[in-house]
Amino acid sequence: MATRAKLSSICWNGYIKSQVASSNFEGVVQVWDVTRSQIFTEMKEHERHVWSVDFSVADPTMLASGSNDGSVKLWNINEVALGGCQL
Repeated sequence: MATRAKLSSICWNGYIKSQVASSNFEGVVQVWDVTRSQIFTEMKEHERHVWSVDFSVADPTMLASGSNDGSVKLWNINEVALGGCQL
């Protein structure tokens, strides 16, 4: 799995074992399907480096990201994959 920018964080989904989330220095958060080696969904809502990503323990479809732009964003990865937006 290749990315366009330097990665800053990566985490494995503890419940959906085929998913890994990554963040990069361009403010992009990606969720990967590791069984297919492709991007499941991509979020480009941060304005600066995203330093951390983590899946929720309570709900494996929820993902949080934190950025240098001073924001923390919560994502429902199923809604984003279907064309929705962040919460």
